[in-house]
Amino acid sequence: MDMLVADIEGDSRPEVLVLTGNDLGIGQEVRVYRHDLQLLRTIAMQVPVSTLAVEPGSGGRRNLLVGTGAPYYYYSEPPDSDVRAIDSTTGALVWKSPALPGMFSKNSLRTVDFDNNGVAEIVFGTNVGMST
Repeated sequence: MDMLVADIEGDSRPEVLVLTGNDLGIGQEVRVYRHDLQLLRTIAMQVPVSTLAVEPGSGGRRNLLVGTGAPYYYYSEPPDSDVRAIDSTTGALVWKSPALPGMFSKNSLRTVDFDNNGVAEIVFGTNVGMST
């Protein structure tokens, strides 16, 4: 499980996003709740997901970012992971990064404006290393 509070609707009110299901990705979904904790929608995950973030942007709806890949202890050799942007309304894949070595852990995907240019960069770490 993972949880995130962010305004993905663009209405200046935060939504609560909760990743449910098991570590293998079986039955995983993101439940999106309104600021008053009323369920808005459920987005089924098509791959095992370990961590959640929100794509940088201002105003309007924002995409959900997910770090994918099942925990290594289910495999003799861990599969590659990737970062995916998922439409926060439909659940459709918007974009996917190239394969990344290692696996994501909870809270290992963030957006931060490192260079103070007003644009947030996507920052992540796996058990192999980190990048922006």
